[in-house]
Order: sequence, then structure tokens, then C-alpha cells
Amino acid sequence: MQSNELAFISLEDVEADDFLLGNFTKISLPGNGKQTSDNKHKIPLNQMSSPRVKEAAVIKDLLYVLTGQEGIYVKYTDDVHDHDILKSLKGNTYKVSKEIDINFKDIAKQLCHLGKHYSALSYFVIYFNKSYYGMVLSRLCQYIRNFLKEYQVSVCKFYELFDNDPNFSIISLYQTLHSINEASTYPSFAKSLEFLYSLTQQIIDDNNERLKDSNLLDMKFKTIMQTLKEDMNTNILDEVSLDSQNSKYVKGGVVLNMIYSHMESFKGDVRFHNLINDVYEFVCPDYINILNEWLQYGKISDPFEEFFIVDSTSESKPSTYDSYHWMNKYAIKREGLLKQFQSQEFQKQIFFTGKYLSIINECDSDDKITHIPFIPIKSLQDKNLELIIHDAYVRSNNMIYKLLCSGYKLPEYVALLNKYFLITDGSLFENFLNQSNHELKRSFNSASTSLITVSYNKAYEKDSYNNVEMLVLNLLDTKFERHSLLDDILEIIKTLVTDANEIFNASNLGKLSDLMKTNLQNNTRPATSSGSEIEDQRCNKLAISRFNININIPFPLNQVILDSQKLEYQILFRHSALVRFIEKRFEKSWRELGYQTFWTWNFEDSRKKLIELCEYIGYYGEIDSPKMLSLHSKIVSSFKI
Repeated sequence: MQSNELAFISLEDVEADDFLLGNFTKISLPGNGKQTSDNKHKIPLNQMSSPRVKEAAVIKDLLYVLTGQEGIYVKYTDDVHDHDILKSLKGNTYKVSKEIDINFKDIAKQLCHLGKHYSALSYFVIYFNKSYYGMVLSRLCQYIRNFLKEYQVSVCKFYELFDNDPNFSIISLYQTLHSINEASTYPSFAKSLEFLYSLTQQIIDDNNERLKDSNLLDMKFKTIMQTLKEDMNTNILDEVSLDSQNSKYVKGGVVLNMIYSHMESFKGDVRFHNLINDVYEFVCPDYINILNEWLQYGKISDPFEEFFIVDSTSESKPSTYDSYHWMNKYAIKREGLLKQFQSQEFQKQIFFTGKYLSIINECDSDDKITHIPFIPIKSLQDKNLELIIHDAYVRSNNMIYKLLCSGYKLPEYVALLNKYFLITDGSLFENFLNQSNHELKRSFNSASTSLITVSYNKAYEKDSYNNVEMLVLNLLDTKFERHSLLDDILEIIKTLVTDANEIFNASNLGKLSDLMKTNLQNNTRPATSSGSEIEDQRCNKLAISRFNININIPFPLNQVILDSQKLEYQILFRHSALVRFIEKRFEKSWRELGYQTFWTWNFEDSRKKLIELCEYIGYYGEIDSPKMLSLHSKIVSSFKI
């Protein structure tokens, strides 16, 4: 068979501005090249001299179709969508002339599918090789482009066979495209093309869904609900911030998960599994580099927002070192979470590995990180992937432990917190109570807070301090709360918690948001006081019930001792201070009672009997003797209790 026409195949080097990512080889777009013959010179197949000539004409058309073009007897069903690339991404479809021999029609239609796949992939590598689709998808475009180059070379060989081999037929063309080379570990060209087409169509469909804001809101709602359910069932990610945002474009971990799902579904087919594995390993190096840098240095170099850990506060002031800032600085983005990292314990290890290293970097100790060995991840499918990440987690834990304990004296600092918050040593606080007893027992409105503060500082004053003690004293302040201890505890107890069933029954993001707002309003609304008795209690009005201390936790110690834990410290301190104060007042009252003259009276007095009863109960803890029971009944009847 002879032919004077050659396929329109371009292998020109692409200009730098044509693609935003990577240096690739240009693939010509389908629909831009046709046979020079047109319908005016078209010779009907039924007028050709022999079946071999008819078959040659069909083969010539199909060689154009294989590269996404149209021929004379095999044409596009619709106009080529050069002006609408979104429609072109589905691929060009073809119609076969009715004049073609019925023996060739079925094969011709199957080969037309390859032309559709080729044209769709050619448009895909142009459309998705943009910066906002990220490096993972860019590398997938590169893989497809390399594959199409090999495919084009094979089509060129078919042209040579068409020109030189008299035995070349439409059946041999079909069989060559669908045959598997014994030396190859991959499927045939046709099957490989079909797989890449199905993968890219899945990516296109996902991306089209994201183009609508309403769909993005639905995806965000599903992510939030999934996060809430998992966190409620396990509570393992309590100390980890979660990001429920969804990207407007398909990228990063989403693409890797699509490929990984295909790989799992083809585990029984060795050739297909090898192909998909090859695709996966080709597209993930940049993602692995981001992961390694996070695990080794605690830094995120993610210009296209593809990684599943995000820096949520990257635009905040670097001088912010409070615990809230660092609690929310990094977050796990559930959308881009790889299937290999679905274990929440695994997520937590990866998260804290980088976070601890980031804290070390902020302490200007990053030079120590580089001197400690690190085993990098080479593949996301390594059997020892979990072991490598665990070693990285242990490595960062050891470094942060040495930094906090050796450099920042964490044990000594905690010991001093226990001392000042009355968890361990209260001897100095007893001195304070003795010195300021008069002011502490007065009503808060009439007490001198300055005198109380001075007495507290004097009680804890000593001749010399070590560095840690000086740090704590410089960070310690006495304060008087707006409400008494009892009021604050009741406020905490009365806090309304949203029912989990109501949250999970929410049908969309709007209803979930309304539910959260209602709960917030209920908790911020001033409670109607039914506790007039509480307000009337004298101990609730005393200055001691408002007295509190605050010790600011410096960075990086505030990553271990959180604000919530400091609040627990303060509540325990206020409770212990009030108990110690009341106990001291009781001691003073009993001493004063001991000097009263009614103890020398010869006649009975109800006040004396009441004191004896209280003394008995205080010593024995209960009323068990008939004599004391009788005394108790007489006192009750006399006081009409």
C-alpha cells in the first residue's frame, strides 16, 4: 500500500510561556490538521477498483483518527470544539461512513475510540498544566505527554508499514495496538490509553464539580460532618486543628488518592497494576519532597497548596508566641489527606513531628536539627513508611524534650507553678493569710486590694532567687476577678452543650451554622439569677473569693502547659485559698470561744450546748451516743431549727 500523505505530528520544543510548570514536549492539538483531500475530490468507496484499495482508504483515514484528526470516510460527529476546551476535554467523537465495508465497521469504530482518547488526553495536558492545579497534576500531564510521544512514534511506524508492507491490513493495525509485547510489563497501547482517559475524566469531573460555589459548600459540609463524627468516636485528634476548606481546583493529595484507588482495584492484574504504579511513582516526587521537609525541618514549602498540612497563620505577626497562636498555626486539611495516612494516630505523628521542629526553629535552635540524622521517605508505597515516620516522630520528640528540659528548665518551672498555685507547698501562703486576714475578710467593695497585693508579695519575698524563680516572679501578677469563685464555677457548670444528634441531623452548612450560633447566643445570654441565696452568702462577698493570681506561660513552655491547664490551676488555687482562709477563720473563732466567760457559768445555756455538740461532731464525725442524740434534739427544739 502506498500513500502520499503523512500524519500531522508535531514534536517541537515548547516555548517557556506555553506551560507554567515543567519543561515538556509539545503535542499538537487534534482538530488542527486534516487530509488535503476534501469532499469535492472524494471517491466513493463503491467506485474503487478492488477491496484492497477500499481497505487502504479506510486504513489511511484511521491513521489520522488515531492522532485525533478526521479523515475522508471517518469524520467528526460534531464540530471540533477549538473554542470550548471544556467540551474538547471529553474527546472528539467520530462517525463512520455508511459506504465502509461491514467487515471493517466494527474495528473502525473501536479504533475511533482510541482517537477520542488521544484527543481528550491532548487537550488535558494543555488545560491542566497550570500553576493553580499544582505540581502533582503537572507531573501527571508530563507523564501523559511522554506516553503520547511514544504513541505517536508507533503511529509513525504504522505509516511506514502502510507505505511499504503489502500485507498491512486494518486487522493487523488493530491487533498491533491491542497486542502485548512479551518483553513489556505493561498493558497494550490501547488499554493504556483507555486507562489514562478514564483517570483524566475522573479528574475533569471532580474539577467541574468544584467550579460551582454551591458544590464547594456541599463538599465543605461533608468534610466538617466527617471530621466531627470521627473526632467524637475517637477523640484522638483533640489537640490537632482541622481545616475543612476545599480547594476550588483538583490538586495534590486528591489526585494521588484517585490514582491510588485505581491501583488498589487492579491488584489482581499485574500489567495494569505496574502501569498505575508507574504513574503514581512518577507524579508524587514533589509531594514527597514537601513531606520530607516537614518531617525533617518542620517547614512547609507548598506554593500550590497541595499538602495535607497547612500553615493557617502564615500571615500573622511572627512575634506572636501565645499558645492560641501555636494551637491554630498548623492544621490538617482533610481533603488532601492521603489514603496511606487515614489512621488518625498516624496523622497525629506526622502533624506533631513537624510542629515540634517548627517550635525549635522559632527558638533559633534549627542548627541542631540539621546535625541529627534523618531517614527520608523515597516512596509513598514503601513497606517501612510507617516505621520511617515513627522514627521521625521520635526524633522530633527527643529534640523538643531536650530543648524544654535542658534549655528552658521545664521541670523546675512546673514545680514552681505547683508551689504558687498551692498544689504542693502552702506555707508561704499561710503567712500571707496571717498578714492580710483583716482585709481578706472584708467585703470586696470595701477591702484595700493594694494592701492585699503588697502583703502577698512580702509573703513570697526572699533574699536570693535562681533564674527560673526570677522568671516566674516576673511573670506573676495578683488579680481580683469580676465574680466570686462560686459564681464562676456555677457559670462553667451551666454552660450549655449542643446535642450531638442535633449536629449530625443538620442537612447543610447553613443549618449547622445556625445551630452553632444559637448555642453561642444561649451561652452568652446573661443567666436569670435564681440564686439570691448565693448572693446573700457572706463568703461570696469576701475579698478572698475574688483573689487570684496569674502566671504567664512563656513560649515555648506554653506548648506543654496550655491556657486551659492554667485555668484549671487557677480554679484549684482559688478553691484552696478560700478553704485555707475559712479554716483559719474557724481556728481564730474557736480560740476566741475558749476565752469566753460562759464556760464558767453554773447554769445551762443553749449556746454552750451547741458549741459542745459541734465540738463532738468535729472530733467523732457523727452523733452516735444516746446522750448526744438527746442533746441534739433539745438544741434543735430550743433553736427551732
